[in-house]
Amino acid sequence: MNWKRFSFLIPWINAIILLSLLIQGISKSSQISDFRDYRRAAVIMQTRADIYQYEETKNLSGKYTLDDILKNPNLFKQLEALKGNIASYIYPPTFAFLLMPLSYIEYNHASMFFVIFNFLALLGTIYLLSRMIPSENFSKILMVTLIINYRFLENHGNNNQVAFLLMFLILLAIYTKNDFLSGGLLSLAVIIKLTPLIFILYYISERRWRAMLYFTLGLGFWIFLPFVQDPDYALKNWKNWIDMVLINTMKNPAFRAWKNNQSLIATLSKYFLDGADTQNQLIFRLPIVSLTMAQIKLIFNIITGILLIPLFIKLRKGIETLPLISALFILSVLLSGISWVHTFSFFVVPVAYVYSMYLETNHAKFRTYLYVFGGIVILTSKQISGPFLEPVFMMFSILLYAGLFLYYQIFYILEGGDEEESESSSPVKT
Repeated sequence: MNWKRFSFLIPWINAIILLSLLIQGISKSSQISDFRDYRRAAVIMQTRADIYQYEETKNLSGKYTLDDILKNPNLFKQLEALKGNIASYIYPPTFAFLLMPLSYIEYNHASMFFVIFNFLALLGTIYLLSRMIPSENFSKILMVTLIINYRFLENHGNNNQVAFLLMFLILLAIYTKNDFLSGGLLSLAVIIKLTPLIFILYYISERRWRAMLYFTLGLGFWIFLPFVQDPDYALKNWKNWIDMVLINTMKNPAFRAWKNNQSLIATLSKYFLDGADTQNQLIFRLPIVSLTMAQIKLIFNIITGILLIPLFIKLRKGIETLPLISALFILSVLLSGISWVHTFSFFVVPVAYVYSMYLETNHAKFRTYLYVFGGIVILTSKQISGPFLEPVFMMFSILLYAGLFLYYQIFYILEGGDEEESESSSPVKT
């Protein structure tokens, strides 16, 4: 069958997928989501109360020991219920400050506005990708990218999260040649969530020192912005965030290392640390071996170093923008302390890059490996694997391994893949 005859359907498929994401997001905007935590922090900020509930968290953490939980199974449900109600806001104070206008709007309307705002950011991301991947086959690239990442994109909409906004800010910061705008945009992304900080490696690679300077100045601006409301209150919030979130994340590998957290550090904690996710660890007979926090952090640092070696080698020799940022998007997810399913929306960029390279080179292995990655992502979703197997995949962090496989593909492409096959391949006809 000649599939080219049906190529006119591809833009319609893309439109249907995007429209379904928007409709699903709007239809669920009235439900409880992560946006509730964002808006609640903004509302609390209006009253000058503690947006991090620092004292409540501190008292709770010292109230129960692991032995208490093991001896009293009823504590499982009680502590599980507190996960979304105590200290649920973990972003820097500036993000809550920026969302304060939405605190005056009824929750349902504010949530719907945030859904639409994020969807527009996704459309902006797609537009920027179309400019960064100048291919006549971009509609096909987009279709494959949306299908493979649909699970992540849908989950993002259901949780009304910030990954679309961050992805747009990062890509726009990289795409623009204006150093002032670039630094300001990346600093805004970092002040919302720390994971985009890894993209300063792009500035270093491109020797955009002026953009780096504006990024630093922009970060200072965003940090001090909440002080215009109340200096003492802003200082208290920043101290609480640094103590409760930033330092705790660096010191404690088990910080929110729950079943759905697919990051590297959370995976190691689930595998090797007693109490990382006590309820699910008991169900799945984990940890495999009990290690200390110090040992787990050491293993994490070693693996991180191994992952960074090929990237630094390419940085030293020279690497183009698209493969570099594709690798950085993957690392920003895997090396983060907390990576829920919606966080993997960042994989839109590397998937688009890998498939575009297949279309450019007609290298069969580029396509095969990408489809293997896509198969893992799709087949392990709850809709396909079912409510029994999906928790198994989540507890053992199948998405982490899928991400590592995608990361490997970036460097496989940069090395040219199988040279013999590349020599015999012919460019794709468009």
